[in-house]
Formats: sequence, structure tokens, C-alpha cells
Amino acid sequence: MVGRAGVDVTKQNGDYYLDLDYNDFPTISAVPAGATYALIFNPATGQYAQLPISLLGGGIADAPSDGTTYGRKNAAWTAVTGGGIPEAPNDGTLYGRKSLAWSAVPAAPPVRDMLTAARTYYVRPDGSNTNTGLADTAGGAFLTIQKAIDVIAALDLSIYQVTVIVRPAGGGNLSLGNQLKNYVGALAPIIVGDETTPSNVVVDGNGSSAFISDNVRPWHIRGMRIRATSAGSGFDASSGGVVYFQKIDFQTFNQGYAHMRASGSAIIAATGNYSISGDAGFHLLSVNNGYMANFLAGVVALTGTLNFSQGFAYANQGGVLYTSGMTFNPAGATVTGPRYAATSNGVIATGGGGANYFPGSIAGSVSAGGIYG
Repeated sequence: MVGRAGVDVTKQNGDYYLDLDYNDFPTISAVPAGATYALIFNPATGQYAQLPISLLGGGIADAPSDGTTYGRKNAAWTAVTGGGIPEAPNDGTLYGRKSLAWSAVPAAPPVRDMLTAARTYYVRPDGSNTNTGLADTAGGAFLTIQKAIDVIAALDLSIYQVTVIVRPAGGGNLSLGNQLKNYVGALAPIIVGDETTPSNVVVDGNGSSAFISDNVRPWHIRGMRIRATSAGSGFDASSGGVVYFQKIDFQTFNQGYAHMRASGSAIIAATGNYSISGDAGFHLLSVNNGYMANFLAGVVALTGTLNFSQGFAYANQGGVLYTSGMTFNPAGATVTGPRYAATSNGVIATGGGGANYFPGSIAGSVSAGGIYG
């Protein structure tokens, strides 16, 4: 190693020692208060000098301590404008910055559970809606049909069938109006009670319709007795909703309502036999371009004394009843009220069944562009 002016280098036992020779440094009699110095080597003179650090661009004082945010600009501290952004609201919502303000970030849609096989849910009078619905036990089944509908609506059914089995209520009744919902999947879900003895499973609308389909994809309803002891219809489909049914027993409904009501391009269609054991204002009611197709029904068994005060079959405001092929088996039943009414461009197509095709005690009527045939 080679020393320079003011620096002495010595070697002892393989170690090098560096010493500053202060005789080579100019002496400053007094250091100005507040000044900071740096030791600088001047190669022109071969000596070190102490220079105020301010001459080297240093000596920057701290920013004022007054709560303001500062930044360096033109060798001076300058208050930063637009800073001091407050924290996002502490309300559990995810926020992001947008246009100098906090905006809520939309939550990602939930991921649907996709089925890999057919699935069955159970509804029992001793079940609970906190259960999974997957076991036919008190500790596994749902309490209500609506809970099963809600769970199915949150699934991805893929190509698999989902069935809801509703167990008898011991002769009692599942007193709830059920709102059918849309679902993701290829096959329509099935809700089935007792197809051998539908009266074992009773669904009461309890102030609402027993099953409501408002702009909902098809559902199949089978094997139960439905009724509404106060307001409401049995099947009430609207705005394109679709309901298929069979082995249903229609019991008593208020005279202002219908066993089945379709409106707004909705469809209600029988896919097999069913029965009628109670009366209503209408049995079949199609209004506002609603559509009912009961031509696959086969035999419709009627029992008791039944009154349809508004008409057994009623089509109004472009509603269509396509009922060709139905067979009504009175089995000792007494049916009173108008057989049918087609009015305001309503259409009732019986396939040539004639004026007495539908049961009733009063002749049917056609008015205001209605068609019956």
C-alpha cells in the first residue's frame, strides 16, 4: 500500500496501519456554530481541508414539524397538496380509490357448488332448515320446501337431476307458499310428495299461492294435495314461468282464486292424471297471454260437491287453454257454476269436445273476440 500526503502507512507482522498526519491539515481556529464540515482531499495541494458541507449541497434542514406533509422542491421544503387522504370507511366493505375518493369494490360472485351426480333433498315436518337436507332423518332433512328450493337455486346442477322428496306431515299440512326460483342446469328439478296417496302431503298457501313461478324456468310438482284456505291460487305462473305437474289433488280455494292461473306468457301443463276434491272460483284460468296445456292429463277425477263460481275453464285477454284429450270422471261428484268462458280474445281449444266438455251446471259463454272449440 502507498500512503498519500497526510496519510502514513506502516506494516507490522503482516498488518497494515493507516495514520492521519494532522500536521498536513490546515487548522481552523474556530468552527462556526451550526455548521457541519467534511474532510476533503485537495489533489492540487496534496492536503486535506475541512469545508462547510453546505458548499457541497448538503445540510438540508428537517421539514417543519407542523402536521403538514412536505416534499423537496427547488432546494426547499414545499407543502404537498392533495395529500392527507383519509382512511376508507371502517364498515367491512372492500374499498378502492377512484377519482380522488373511496369507492366500494363490488364483491366477486359466489362460486356455485357443481354437482357431479344426481342429488336428493328431503323435507320432513320434524326437520330443520339448519340441516343439510341430504338425509331422510330429523337431523338431516329440511323443514320447508322453500328451503330446498333456495338451496337448489344456488347450485350448478350441470347435467344432473335434483329431486326434493317431501315426507307426509302425519295428516297435517306444510303451511307455506313456495316461491319457485331459477337455477343453473340442464334438467328441471322435481318436487315430489306421495304419488300413491297425494292427500298425505298437504301444501297450504296460507294467504299466498301454494306454488308461485314468476319468470322461472320449469319445475315439476308431483304427488301432493294443494290448497289455499284464504287468499291465493294453487299453481300461479306469470311472466314466462313454467310449471309441470301430475298426481296433484286440488282442494278448496277461495272463490276469488283459481286452482291454476297462468298469465304473461307463462305455462302450466299437466303431464299425467290428477284430481279435484275442492272448489274454487276457477279450475283453469288463463289471462294476459298465459297458456295452459292439459292435453296429456288423461283422467281428471272429481269428488264431492264442487262449485266454480267464475267458470271451470276461463280464458281472458289472449289467454289460451289447450285442453284436448282430457277426461273428467265425476265419480259421483256434483259440479256447479259455468262450464267455461272465453272472452277478450281468450281461446279455449277442446279438440272438438263440445259445449258440455267441461263439468258445470251453467252453459259456457263466448264474448268480445273469445274463441271456444
